[in-house]
Amino acid sequence: MKKICLIGFGGVGIHNPDHKDENPLIRSGHVGFQFEDDPVIYGFHPTEQAIGDEGGLEMAFDHLKKGGELEGQIFDDTAVFKLAKELANGKLANERRKTTVYTRCYEFDDAKHDERHGLVQLWHSQKTKFAYTFPQGKRADTDNCATFPRRIGISEEALPEQTGKLEHYIPEMKPPKGELW
Repeated sequence: MKKICLIGFGGVGIHNPDHKDENPLIRSGHVGFQFEDDPVIYGFHPTEQAIGDEGGLEMAFDHLKKGGELEGQIFDDTAVFKLAKELANGKLANERRKTTVYTRCYEFDDAKHDERHGLVQLWHSQKTKFAYTFPQGKRADTDNCATFPRRIGISEEALPEQTGKLEHYIPEMKPPKGELW
């Protein structure tokens, strides 16, 4: 048996002035996934081009809040999660607002794990596009970072929370269901 782990954190605040220059995923919160024996933490979010096509980050957020969708893809978000962990541990020089990073793991038989891992690596390398939307705009064929793991074999019912709303999802990753990362 091998594990696929979800890793997630709540944002430090979209409008928090201490983080105005921070990666938007740190500001909004994020969920990613990691395969056993792979150091990469994959995440699903809109492409820079899709954000630019909307007129920038603030306009893209507004578009998504109104139920719109953007083109998204899988990225290597390892650095984002490492930064979130530094914020959680208070290791950054200025005392910016902290967040907490949790993980929740799921076991799969080796063959299914390896098949899912290969598929994600293919989607990542080929920059395969999927529709991204915030939870209130969600259709059956769209996802946000929190619901995308259903595409890699974590059933929707097994996700920490089914709507993908991080304010409900992240608390469901806390112990005893999950653990600190």
